[in-house]
Amino acid sequence: SRTLPVPGLAEHGIGFKTVEEAIGLRNHVLEQLDIASSTRDPALRDAALTFVFVGGGYAGVEALAELEDMARYATRYHHNVKPEDLRWVLVEAAGRILPEVGDEMGGYAIRELRGRNVDVRLNTRLDGCEDRVAVLSDGTRLPTRTVVWTAGVKPAPVLAATDLPLDERGRIRCTAHL
Repeated sequence: SRTLPVPGLAEHGIGFKTVEEAIGLRNHVLEQLDIASSTRDPALRDAALTFVFVGGGYAGVEALAELEDMARYATRYHHNVKPEDLRWVLVEAAGRILPEVGDEMGGYAIRELRGRNVDVRLNTRLDGCEDRVAVLSDGTRLPTRTVVWTAGVKPAPVLAATDLPLDERGRIRCTAHL
């Protein structure tokens, strides 16, 4: 992942590029359900149950959707956490998500996510995530213990040392048939 100079991102953002990061994120989400279930502090509970994902490409949308599904299922093991207590926010700087699949499928994905009570914020950036608060460019402040950063992916640096055909951003050029 390529991080941007967002205050607090390097310290508090959770990446999602490797299998190890995916396993760590799954464990983190389950831990937040445990924290929310065991605390008497309503502010801590709300922050533990708020999950902010930055980046509306494949990685961000898939990670959010799969973790939302898993967490919704896991609430049955917590007597005082209900699926509707979970807050999922997808932050995307562009005016659409999943640009790789086109406008129609991207619009469909937004409708499906919103149908699952995911708060999709388009044309919005993460301005900071210090002190367990995600600050968005629209002025929203979200107390959270989870900021997942999937925006700004970059190709593996080893590609520059190969003779493979690369585009201007260092990605391998390929056809629709790879």
